[in-house]
Amino acid sequence: MDTFIAETDRLDIWVMLFAITAFALWGEKKRFGRLVGGSVIAITAGLLLGNLKFLPTLSPTYAAVDEILLPLAIPLLLFQADIGKILREAGPTLAAFGLGAAGTVLGALIAYALITLPDFQAALTGTFAATFIGGGMNFAAVSQATEIPPGEVLTAAIAADNIMTIMFLFALAVMPAVAWFTRTYPMERDGENHLREETPAPRRGLKILLDGAVMMVIAYALVLIGGQIQAKTGWPGAGILVITILAVVMATFVPALKRYSGNAFGLGMILMLVFFASLGARADFIGTIDSAPVMFAFVAIVIAVHAGVLFGIGKFLNLTLPELITASNACILGPATAAGLAANKGWNGLVTPGILVGILGYAVANFIGVGLANILG
Repeated sequence: MDTFIAETDRLDIWVMLFAITAFALWGEKKRFGRLVGGSVIAITAGLLLGNLKFLPTLSPTYAAVDEILLPLAIPLLLFQADIGKILREAGPTLAAFGLGAAGTVLGALIAYALITLPDFQAALTGTFAATFIGGGMNFAAVSQATEIPPGEVLTAAIAADNIMTIMFLFALAVMPAVAWFTRTYPMERDGENHLREETPAPRRGLKILLDGAVMMVIAYALVLIGGQIQAKTGWPGAGILVITILAVVMATFVPALKRYSGNAFGLGMILMLVFFASLGARADFIGTIDSAPVMFAFVAIVIAVHAGVLFGIGKFLNLTLPELITASNACILGPATAAGLAANKGWNGLVTPGILVGILGYAVANFIGVGLANILG
């Protein structure tokens, strides 16, 4: 079935993605929007427009969002980072990420034992374990390494992955608004508010344009450097790692940068909301329900066990709810969404730890996924 906006109508798709972003920014100031945040509003709006056939679920525009806007958003969100705060804050998030990764592996093994997939059982088990420790990049790498051919099975797996991750992101976003979670888990560590760093006040007037342009140029330069290094090394995820390191080093050792970082952070959030909108638009909800019920059940088990292990053991380790949510987000969706949701919730001190543990997921997930597929196969 054709969509109202064709996948080749790139300008129209860009306009709609930014329109969704504007709607999300407006909506998060309303009563309901304050509960769920702009990220959920953007994803939900994109999901509705995609599945009502207004926006296409496949388009080169979405690849451009992933390849251009998403890498740009990361340094813009990190230009406030401080190395001292990273050392203080990454520890608990790293512990939570380790729990989440262990829960993902356990969930994959349980799903493997309970659910029979049409084909490539072991390879898909390793692939789902990889994507729910690192992200979509690891899904592609492990599915290729385990030789799952393009076709109906892989398409159904991708669809189930997309839908379940969006649903899980929605659940993570609303957790802080649910009284049971705020009663059960601490919201801050040791009575100190490390989660809400002071954000430099945005500058006014024409200075906003100049500051924004300067920060965009710097961010783009970091993206270019990261891309070149990744191309030379051939290591997936190296580009984002380099971008993160350079942004953090600049934020720590170039104090003058902090005068501009308030506006940079806002720009980063806009780009992140565009990504969230595209993530929703490309999720074929109807197609998933129709063609991948078994795959859907398999993924649901993996994510459910992941959440049970992380939030269950995390409670006894006295990890905070924001730390658990950020670590879980980094596992299931990757560093970009972990940073975006943390920033959207005002947990600015968890933006950098979310990026860092998410990149760790990039680094280890391929090994875990391929190893698990080989052991089970």
